[in-house]
Amino acid sequence: MENNTLNTDLSRNDGNTMLDDVKIIWYSPEREKPLCYKSGNWDGKRSDQVLVELKDGNYIVATCYEGFMDNSHFFDWYHGVDEWELKEEEVRRWMKIPD
Repeated sequence: MENNTLNTDLSRNDGNTMLDDVKIIWYSPEREKPLCYKSGNWDGKRSDQVLVELKDGNYIVATCYEGFMDNSHFFDWYHGVDEWELKEEEVRRWMKIPD
């Protein structure tokens, strides 16, 4: 699995810690996809927003939708205010956005 982990310790010189330990984990979309669990006025289930690195080197925030329609499974990536579809082959890797 292609997981790249970056541990960062961000501390101020005055001894107050802003973020003690931030762990960033990138996931390969071929091995693991965002969990789609929210239901609502859309087809299937929806994921939380995730950060996506595209194969062209750009970064975007995306949302995924997963479910069954006409007896066929779907898993789609969308991004942008109007949520236009992102082709899965454009996605190099993705990560959860920390709370």
